[in-house]
Amino acid sequence: MKIFDGVPQENITPFMRLFWTEQMKYIRCTNKKQLRYHPAIIKYCLNICAKSSAAYKQLKLDLENGTGVLVLPSQRTLRQYRNYVKPEHGFNPQITKDLAEMTAGFSSADKYVSIVIDEMKVQEDLVWDRSSGELIGFLDLGNESMNESTITDREKLASHVMVFLVKSIKNKLSFSFANFATDGASAAQIHLLFWKCVAILEISCQLKVICTVSDGASTNRKFIKMNKGVDDEKCTDVTYRTKNLYAPDRYIYFIADPPHLIKTARNALWKSGNDISGRYMWNNECYLFWKHIKDLFFEDLEYGLKSVTHLTTEHVMLNSYSVMNVKLAASVLSESTCVSLQVYGPPGAKETALFCRQFDKFFDCFNVKDTQQSKKKIKPFLKKYESEDDVRFNWLNSFIAYLDEWKQNIAKRPGEFTQTQRNNMFISLPTYEGIKISIKSLQEIIPYLLRNGFDYVLSENFCQDDLENYFGRQRAIGSRKTNPNSRDTIRNDRIIKNQLDPRPIEGGNCPA
Repeated sequence: MKIFDGVPQENITPFMRLFWTEQMKYIRCTNKKQLRYHPAIIKYCLNICAKSSAAYKQLKLDLENGTGVLVLPSQRTLRQYRNYVKPEHGFNPQITKDLAEMTAGFSSADKYVSIVIDEMKVQEDLVWDRSSGELIGFLDLGNESMNESTITDREKLASHVMVFLVKSIKNKLSFSFANFATDGASAAQIHLLFWKCVAILEISCQLKVICTVSDGASTNRKFIKMNKGVDDEKCTDVTYRTKNLYAPDRYIYFIADPPHLIKTARNALWKSGNDISGRYMWNNECYLFWKHIKDLFFEDLEYGLKSVTHLTTEHVMLNSYSVMNVKLAASVLSESTCVSLQVYGPPGAKETALFCRQFDKFFDCFNVKDTQQSKKKIKPFLKKYESEDDVRFNWLNSFIAYLDEWKQNIAKRPGEFTQTQRNNMFISLPTYEGIKISIKSLQEIIPYLLRNGFDYVLSENFCQDDLENYFGRQRAIGSRKTNPNSRDTIRNDRIIKNQLDPRPIEGGNCPA
């Protein structure tokens, strides 16, 4: 092809060659009705148009107006391709087929996936769908028999959308697999839908479900307890795994989203010493107060000590938004805060300082994002997992021992305290259980993966971040309408899928 004359072949990607070859063919076509676009070109155009329809319009050649530079399909044509799957709640056979085709070329190690589950608040609204003639907005689990058996009020409008996202442990696959219109799903509903999802992924898509990730909501905790194996001796304390019903030689592990645990731990410390909350965290004859961090910050501002430069007013003066911000929580519960409290804080702040250090290391164990992160931040706990005997596994055991000893110290504390008062001397029990579940799961998942085709594992893949990003995309599509309704979410899902990189998924974070 002349356009590539004199260009080194290594600088020409296969898609680049295909794209310009097709463009030459389209330009020579005299009858536009005979024009047929290559599937890869259609997919690429869907990707561009989903990100910006205005930019796509600028690129598309318009001979009448003399604008544009490329021969591309019309946006009407793209809409027909985008809507070939009927938007609906539940498990869609066409979506299953798309995922099966997308993962057909995966290696054995690539096929290990997690199921990430969470709910998003939506606008309670009833909308008539012109294409189907249906009213959309009622509670809907995607299956009539399941709706009849688990929904008591069929005329109630959905206030949430629950999404099941499939995420690969090894490569970049992050796929919103199914969504359901709920008013806050019950543990029984999650249980039924989860195992149906596992069945489809294991049988129809030939994927290997290794774990499921969810936050610490009460329904999620009940769902985990519903899966306790009768003969599993390792789950006597907390339920952290269950036999895979569709692959009995493997377990499915439960993980409480680590960023959520960091948030709840920080919020417990924030409430400590607050007369309104009644929480007064205590350990080893010392109180753990938010006031220790707050006073240190304002003294730093007043005297210019520069001891807590990593903190701002937003970190210490929390509001309804900042209490939900993981980044702010991780900055407060950090090694830097611990050292500052030890050097400049009062003598009674030693347990607050230790609390920050312990949770900083705990979060590092679950926040390994890439192979160079530990070198950039000079934090050894951010190294990739390469060994079944990683020292972090022993440290995680010591972290559980630290929490257990803390509980024992509270139980032995002399004084006439009610059980509620003693509970308020500790982090919340759901956070404590979530930490133990996540640690025990991580200690078994990583060695298992290293024995089954992984050179190394990045623990950030066991977090809910991808699903939170998905929810952010859902809200962003509506522009000023940041609170979509049930119908919006299922339509937006196709747009979001088209916004993702159209190139095939290859390589990964753990080359086999």
